[in-house]
Amino acid sequence: MRSAFALYVFLTIALLACKKPALTDSLFQDNGDAKNSIVVFHTSLADTLPEETTKALNVGNVTGIKVLDLQGRDVRYFHYKANKKVLLEALAKSPFNRNALLADTLCREISREELVRFKRSIADPELHAGAFFWNKVSQNVEIYESVKPPLKHLLIIDKSSRDIHHRIEFI
Repeated sequence: MRSAFALYVFLTIALLACKKPALTDSLFQDNGDAKNSIVVFHTSLADTLPEETTKALNVGNVTGIKVLDLQGRDVRYFHYKANKKVLLEALAKSPFNRNALLADTLCREISREELVRFKRSIADPELHAGAFFWNKVSQNVEIYESVKPPLKHLLIIDKSSRDIHHRIEFI
């Protein structure tokens, strides 16, 4: 019994002592400022939203990008076609962390000015990676926000089509 315990302790120490390989600089979009370095991956809407929400949207296999920065922020950008009413209802019904101090029960429409103010707080590398989202703002869109911890949704919905540009930030 002692030898099994000693082996367990030895293996645990050995595993913890192993140095993990560092990420190479080539993985980062780096502008020389480490706090603005990001890594961009492909991701899917189904891997980001709860299963019941993606089923309600009925949008199929939607892929997008996942932007990670060195501070651990995780933001995802998607573009898909969906019914606006179904989308807003699905997000309103989506679950949130029960320990959350603040959670929206509906999606709130926000102004272009609020979106522009928010955009100013986004680092340039993320703006560049999510350009298809940020460049969509025109006169013919509606903009919605919903905080459902651990997710914060920002939607740009084209009024004349079913185009949805969806930003999801893990908060």
